[in-house]
Amino acid sequence: MQRPHSQMPEASSHLGGSLLGALLISACTGNPRTEPACDVVIISIDTVRADALTFEDRKVSPHLCDLAERGVIFDQAIAGSSWTLPSHAELFTGLPPILHGVHDDGRRIDPLHATLGERLGALGMHTAGVFSGWFLAGAYGFGRGFDSYRCALTDEPAADQALANALDAGGTEALWARDMRGFASHLDVSSDRVVELAEQAILEAPDDQRLALFVHFFDPHHDFIPPSPFDTHFDPEYEGEMTGEGYWNNPSIFDPTLDSGRIVSDRDLQHLRALYQGEIAWVDDRIGDLMATLEAAGRMENTLFIVLSDHGEEFFEHGNRGHRQTLYDEVLRVPLLVVPPRSSKSETGPLHSTRQVALCDLLPTIMDYVGSPAPEGCWGRTLRPLVEGRDRPARAVVSHLGLGAAHGSRAPLRILESYRSEEYKLIRRLQWGADPLGPQLEAIEWFDLTADPGEEVPIQSGERAQIAETWAVAEAEFEALRRFAAQLPHSPVDELTTDVTRIFMHELAGLGYGGNELDAPEPENRWPVRPGPALPLPPVLPR
Repeated sequence: MQRPHSQMPEASSHLGGSLLGALLISACTGNPRTEPACDVVIISIDTVRADALTFEDRKVSPHLCDLAERGVIFDQAIAGSSWTLPSHAELFTGLPPILHGVHDDGRRIDPLHATLGERLGALGMHTAGVFSGWFLAGAYGFGRGFDSYRCALTDEPAADQALANALDAGGTEALWARDMRGFASHLDVSSDRVVELAEQAILEAPDDQRLALFVHFFDPHHDFIPPSPFDTHFDPEYEGEMTGEGYWNNPSIFDPTLDSGRIVSDRDLQHLRALYQGEIAWVDDRIGDLMATLEAAGRMENTLFIVLSDHGEEFFEHGNRGHRQTLYDEVLRVPLLVVPPRSSKSETGPLHSTRQVALCDLLPTIMDYVGSPAPEGCWGRTLRPLVEGRDRPARAVVSHLGLGAAHGSRAPLRILESYRSEEYKLIRRLQWGADPLGPQLEAIEWFDLTADPGEEVPIQSGERAQIAETWAVAEAEFEALRRFAAQLPHSPVDELTTDVTRIFMHELAGLGYGGNELDAPEPENRWPVRPGPALPLPPVLPR
């Protein structure tokens, strides 16, 4: 990351050809088009775990608590990956990462997969986006279809020029560009600039045109450096020396050479979490100003609001810190609030839905509320029945994380996959590329989420019958994903790479995502763009 659906798969009859082309043709011909029914505001707050933003704690988020009194809080919202790029690609395409294929820093959204901006723009909406982390840069495909898509990093003009210079010259120019990006991203405090550009976009929108606004806040990502008074808001009595600056590489927090890794004391870790909460409260404060601008522009009442995060953050629950390393719930379960248009404040407080949902459900939900037919090419399903107090069948969520090559760029890739129902979760680690017959299973973990919601005690060989039953159900879901993927259009893999990572590898290392900052590899083209083949459960379960 960066500091700085609507039908079940079997109901989608034909997804081949260029879905985007069909969308744009229908938008540009004389065919009648239904006027969008409401405005849309999507607020993505990076790196926020579900227990850090409940929409009911006014010390953390008074403005979002006010908004939540008109909507529905989803208690079991699950991301399709544990880092920014694939999770936002899921939001923008209605496809989980295992289907959209954006698994690597150097891969962009497939041009044949229509995005949120393209779909809403094709309906005649005025589309505007503001982002504050480089994994949402336009080069990844997120800017497609937007009338304006602006970067809120403080030094944006210099960073843009650095990128242009580096692409032209390479070599030392590329290194300089990486350094500029490092200065202008995770050390940046960008929420003021985010709101400034979002307010500009609101004022630019024609009065007679529906507005679709996407706003991305990056500040909760480490480093944890909230401005005053939020730096002391949650831990005013702290007298130690721990700060949130230089978080990832701070030897007082973590030492990768040790078996346990963790160095930080319980008290200092408590303070780091307080600084993290301060970042979230700071973003809520800025959202208050954004809401005031929407109110003044007459765009609060008939507006669909969606507030979410892309992934969470680990604070040593499973032996590490950060994200993009595991698929446990502290990095997959995220806050999600949906506020329908023309809703009124509940007298009994926010409503809750305990049904498990996925980030890929949000695009179909948006299309449903603006009055568009259920979009083809989406795995997700609309949340509108749940928002309106009706139920829908439970559905598992499959999440995916590419861990990279174990030893060198041509070694087998390592992949984590998780299958999560509302009751249990299966995580499996695979090697991809070592065997021409397909991926090889390295390890599995199975958790009973009812008895063990913190995923502390994996059940393995002692409960083989339970694991076998879950494995069979999971493989049936993977088979449905494989069938769905076969219907999706796909560009050649070589056409999906982008220069963003190769130029800015220094920043990725600074954010704790690994990689040699002075010897950035070429974009990795070996990541699969479709789900892998079926895997039998081995007679002896690997650990």
